Amino acid sequence: MKKHIALITALALIGGTLGSSPLLTKAETGVSDVLSDAELTSYDIGYDDSVSSDRDKRFVYEIHDGYAVISGISDSSLLSAEELTLTDSIRGVPVVSLTDTALAKFKNLKRLTLSANTRFLTRDRFFCDTLEEVIVPEDNPYFTVKDGVLYSADIKTLIGPVSAKGVSELSVPKVTEKIAKFAFAQCNELTEATIPDNIYDIEEGAFAGCENLEKVTLPSELGCISHYTFANCPKLSEVSINSELHIIGSGAFSGCTALTDFTVPDSVESVSIGAFENAGCVETEDGIQYVGRWAVDTEENILHGNIREGTVGTCEMLFSHNEDMETLTVPESVKHMGRWLVSSAGSRLERADFYNSVISYNALGICKHLKSVWIHSSPCNIAESPRTLPKYWEEPSAEDDISAISAFTEAPEKHETMICGSGAKDYALLFGRKLSLIDKDIPRDSQDTTYTVKDGIEYAIDKDGAVAMMRTDPAQKDVVLADEVDGVPVTRCSDLLSLRGDTPVGRLFLPADFTASKFFFTDIISDVSFYEVDGDNQKFTAVDGILYSKDMTTLIRCPRYYEKTEVVIPEGVKNIDGYAFCSCENIEKVVLPEGVEDISIGAFRASGMLKETVLPHSLKRISASAFAYCDALTDLTLPDSLEYIGSQAFKGTPLCENEDGIDYIGDWAVGFNANAHKLIFREGTKHIAYMDTASAYLTKIVLPYSVESEDLYFDHHNGNIETLIVCNDKFDLDDLYCTRHVSDVYFFDPSCSLSHAATTQFRHIPNTSEDRLKTRTEYAELIQIKGLQVYFTEAERARATYIVIHGYKGSTAEEAANELGLPFVPIDGDISDVRGDVNFDGALNVADLVIYSKYLRGGLSLRESQLRRGDLNDDGTADIFDMISFRRSLLGV
Repeated sequence: MKKHIALITALALIGGTLGSSPLLTKAETGVSDVLSDAELTSYDIGYDDSVSSDRDKRFVYEIHDGYAVISGISDSSLLSAEELTLTDSIRGVPVVSLTDTALAKFKNLKRLTLSANTRFLTRDRFFCDTLEEVIVPEDNPYFTVKDGVLYSADIKTLIGPVSAKGVSELSVPKVTEKIAKFAFAQCNELTEATIPDNIYDIEEGAFAGCENLEKVTLPSELGCISHYTFANCPKLSEVSINSELHIIGSGAFSGCTALTDFTVPDSVESVSIGAFENAGCVETEDGIQYVGRWAVDTEENILHGNIREGTVGTCEMLFSHNEDMETLTVPESVKHMGRWLVSSAGSRLERADFYNSVISYNALGICKHLKSVWIHSSPCNIAESPRTLPKYWEEPSAEDDISAISAFTEAPEKHETMICGSGAKDYALLFGRKLSLIDKDIPRDSQDTTYTVKDGIEYAIDKDGAVAMMRTDPAQKDVVLADEVDGVPVTRCSDLLSLRGDTPVGRLFLPADFTASKFFFTDIISDVSFYEVDGDNQKFTAVDGILYSKDMTTLIRCPRYYEKTEVVIPEGVKNIDGYAFCSCENIEKVVLPEGVEDISIGAFRASGMLKETVLPHSLKRISASAFAYCDALTDLTLPDSLEYIGSQAFKGTPLCENEDGIDYIGDWAVGFNANAHKLIFREGTKHIAYMDTASAYLTKIVLPYSVESEDLYFDHHNGNIETLIVCNDKFDLDDLYCTRHVSDVYFFDPSCSLSHAATTQFRHIPNTSEDRLKTRTEYAELIQIKGLQVYFTEAERARATYIVIHGYKGSTAEEAANELGLPFVPIDGDISDVRGDVNFDGALNVADLVIYSKYLRGGLSLRESQLRRGDLNDDGTADIFDMISFRRSLLGV
């Protein structure tokens, strides 16, 4: 039985860290010596942040700020006792829980009586081999026992049976919604578990170590199989899944050797590391381990990571211990890719080929010897982070082991990593990567390919059709592609057609059977002056030399060397495609018709002569880099219909007005200086474009009252934001989940609409200058939330606390903090309706007068709640007459 206790303890230490964190100190939270019910949550119960320790005649205690836990036994004779009553308090603070080893050495314990303050228990906390009864005193409001099973007081959480003995079937009340962690761990008489549909949450390790469990039926509302849920269930052979399952956690089925028949459902989007370690359903091919159509692990030291065709997903950190791997190939079928695909810091990987259309966050970011990344799919959704694909590579050497390098050794010479393929063009432009467009249509040495020349164009012919390869005369200007050559229709053309030659292509005529992707024109065939398309072509058409989709709803490409200086786009067009006008040499003015809704990524990028763009009132989106580096653009008005502006959409244009490091166009904030330390948006800013706050210097953000919409991106891995001040009336707290360094969030609107999920975890790690500069490559803890993985180093986790919410008492901020179990610190004052307090700081002062004055001058808009407070003369209107009352109130006359 000792090994069983050890197993639960080990699983608790591995999986249990996912739900616990050290408590904030008094100085950080402002709490009193004894934490109230509203202040203390299960996430605060940590065991490595004690202020001091103490002991009485029975127990050893760890004393924390405002609470204590029992961590051991001081009287060894107690270990043979049959009954035990937990202490209510020590040093004037409540004893709220036990550590996970406090009862492990009891030999005869049969009855455990909780105290009134015992508040946080999971089964690994009270597990004892001989335990028969848990008694909950009447004055304990947190727990109840029913039929030998411990529940939360409202029965909604099943914590676990008092004893594992005799639990041969699963009985769950209809009102129960959650099965707590390790609830049925080591229930060795349990052979079958049909979990009812009223259960929507099963926490980690819930059925771990059930040696005789053979069959499991999961509930219909379950979206996630948590970490270690069925770990080390050696007889488990059948798992019935009736829900839209999305996540399989780390170690979920590890050690399930009898589970030989398991299919990962099509709905699954994320499989965590070690989910099927040593499970019977794993099969190995070329050193890669699979469960159905998911790659879940690898053998060590494989040389070539060739993921097999048909694979739909890869677990995170798939190639985590393959330092000798030289090449990587991901097939077209992969649509779900876990983060950190290659995560070995000593990886010798030199080439990676992606034939699929998705590349996850930091897939290859730490591969320092990776010379080339080949993106064979266009488009390809590459995670927008500079850590996804490496910028440089180094020559591998025997001295790569950092332990063997002297501190005085010169840094190795770096070379730019080549990213190949049109599918990577957007990524390369955003993050400054070296790009090479690849001619992937026809391999020149293919034995199945023949070549012929017709009208000055060389064609390659294979089983898929004929491809126009290049001009035989580099000076030939007009290119008319043939309908067919040698009886084979011409369907494609190579990038060599326009990129090779002394003279750019002038007029390019496309035949009826030409079917290349529209991205082909956007990324490859740009160096032309005029497009013409056969009238029978079902995919494309050309009007006045500009290429459109056949239905004329999308403008695909304006030729780079288009001769006209003004373009008036015809009615009916709804979308301006990516890079449609990119680098156009002559165009000075573009007029978009009403009906256009979307300007895609890089649409007008680097059009150096563009001075004026007329945007319609139907426009909703301007994507990343859309007008970046348009050096002459001075005439453009953003319409009120606009809902989104992407990253760096107007970077480097004279349109932008810069104030305190932030770029503005009208009431939009559209960018900020890379070296900014803080973002304090000016009053009157209504909309904030997409901004990635993962800056080495950026530590503070202030959102003014006027902000109606924002697309700030808080990088959960690399961001350094510490303080966020929200003065406007809505904010999505989920944007901050697992941010590394956000420590304090202030909400100054007491009715601010705060959307959030109750399962979101908010981590804070005290920031240092080293944190802001170093690259994190070694991770000791993995936390998975909503299908995303967040990693913490061991040192970081030891320092981790939770975000502190600041706001007025009785406000939505306080409600959210209580729901999420976060520390709440009241702002001085309350939310009583202070007359004239339009900035909600609890008092009437000069700041209110300034804001109200701007409103009256038309420079600022106020919300209804602010206007109601500003109506000091009670005439139902906030106007100039209230200004007199403002002045009198401030002067006290």
